[in-house]
Amino acid sequence: MKSAGAKLTPQQQKALADAAQWHVELTAGSTSHKTKDWQSWLAKQPENHWAWQQLEKLQNQLKQLPGELAFKSLKPDTEAPPAKARRNVLKSLAGIGVISSSSWLAWQYSPAGLMLADHFTHTGQIREVKLADGSTVILNSASAINVDFSPVERRINLQQGEIMISTSPNHDIRPFYVQTRQGLLKPLGTRFSVQQQQDKTVLSVFEHQVKVSLPDKQQIICPAGQKLAFTNKQFETLTTIVDGEDAWLQQKLIINDMPLSEFLAELARYRPGVIRVEPELAKYHISGTFDLTNTDQALIAVSRLFPVDVTFRSRYWVSVHPA
Repeated sequence: MKSAGAKLTPQQQKALADAAQWHVELTAGSTSHKTKDWQSWLAKQPENHWAWQQLEKLQNQLKQLPGELAFKSLKPDTEAPPAKARRNVLKSLAGIGVISSSSWLAWQYSPAGLMLADHFTHTGQIREVKLADGSTVILNSASAINVDFSPVERRINLQQGEIMISTSPNHDIRPFYVQTRQGLLKPLGTRFSVQQQQDKTVLSVFEHQVKVSLPDKQQIICPAGQKLAFTNKQFETLTTIVDGEDAWLQQKLIINDMPLSEFLAELARYRPGVIRVEPELAKYHISGTFDLTNTDQALIAVSRLFPVDVTFRSRYWVSVHPA
């Protein structure tokens, strides 16, 4: 078994997540049936036993802290969502070196780590979440958020994917923020979408305005009808939102004169598996409205509209190349 702080295997990652879940459940109240299930899990595979040992190691280290601080460090918040309680345990494990800081950051954005988020969607799924303040968040395909409402602020952390937010009409004096990997967004009573891409954030404002702050304190206000892409170092030029940009809310993809390669990349966001696209397909442009609940139909349409072959090697592997 690997030493503490080393890169974790997928089996170890899952075992630690399961161990955190068992810790939350057993701390909430242990019954003979629950204890028996935990013991069965513990004996199922070596990784499970290893993961539980890491929790015990953490508890032993916490005993060296002052009593009240040690008690609060690992005791789950009974009022917190289960996913948040599990994350707190896993963060504590990262703190003692069981999970390196870099591994913890990578894990948060892995498929397994995203399932620890407060709210998430699978590929092809769109879901609406009503927040405690009355605001609404709609998660696009393969998206995940953490929600942290405190007495002084309301904060959403966008882990992956895209969300549409309609802030509450209630007069809540706490500021509302959306945190992405590149910056901090502060809506000023509005409706807007935020997409977390690999190396940048894309903001589209449909009503009112949103202020964006970068880590180096650069700021800009994005008004209604405008779209802003930014990295953690700079803002790109504001552009106008095109018609149909929010069509994904109705599970539609509306595009106008888009390079075929870009269209297929967008379609891939809503389809499990891989769509492999040859770069030269960018010379073709496509327009139309497509049903995101039937991506097979959209791919077949592409094969009929352009001189390309669409090969379904399996349900999860599609290849699109010149005919």
